[in-house]
Amino acid sequence: VLIKYPSDDGDGDDHGDDDNSKYNNEEELESESSNDGGAIEMDGGGQRKKERGGFEDLLLGYVGRLVDILKDEMKDGSEQITEGNLLNFHLLEWLTANYGENATQRLLVSNLEKLSLEEQNEALLRLLHWFREEFPYYHDQCGQCGASYRAECIDRNAASNNENDDDDDDDDNSRDDIASVDEISTMDGNEVTNDPTSYEGSFLGYCYPEANELEGKAARTEIYQCNSCNCNTRFPRYNAVQQIVENGGRGRCGEYSILLYRILRSLGHEARWVVDWADHVWAECRIGGRWVHLDPCEA
Repeated sequence: VLIKYPSDDGDGDDHGDDDNSKYNNEEELESESSNDGGAIEMDGGGQRKKERGGFEDLLLGYVGRLVDILKDEMKDGSEQITEGNLLNFHLLEWLTANYGENATQRLLVSNLEKLSLEEQNEALLRLLHWFREEFPYYHDQCGQCGASYRAECIDRNAASNNENDDDDDDDDNSRDDIASVDEISTMDGNEVTNDPTSYEGSFLGYCYPEANELEGKAARTEIYQCNSCNCNTRFPRYNAVQQIVENGGRGRCGEYSILLYRILRSLGHEARWVVDWADHVWAECRIGGRWVHLDPCEA
């Protein structure tokens, strides 16, 4: 796993191994307080209380996810009995059945490395395009009627921009005026982004996963309410590939980067799961002696 984070010291989380150190005098405490930009909270024993939510906690969270990913990989192809059902999921067999035998064989490291670098890149690009079609980025689509509050906002903004184009009689720039994801506003005039909390009227919040969702290593579950039929849709954030592929094509960079990372490893490639400080994850594959960026959400 590769962790990417800013090289500057602006996050103020430079405590290192001093989290449990004792302060010998008030001058040392005052010096530390001024360096961190605020007072240091101490416990009754004169030790600094461990701060939560910083880089250390984030790193530990991702390390825990990676451990779950590798544990899930170790179970690949083995028979498991869950709630009385016999499960035997093999990722490479699934890829062969869904991507095609010839296309899968071409991607095996023993075959791919025989191709030119350009042909290798083209083969990986085709895999990414297929992946993007099979596993679209999930926003808030209703599991019952298929309606999406975000899609409704996009259509409304596009229609509004087209009306403005007609008023201005400027057809040349009509496509340029259609709002991008970061420019789309909700019905209330708020901005719609890839953050689920921006889907006002759709995103209800998080809840603890149910038993069957925990089997897929879900850390939490998002709940959405449909603006059309008022039904609730659960979106468990799985970390196990079988549940990811069987979840009806619902996932984001977290699920899809795990799946792609596992696919690359099942094909025999040297791969790594990349975590970015900006709350994004993707996969990378070593091709021709260099690491190639493979992002299933930006194919």
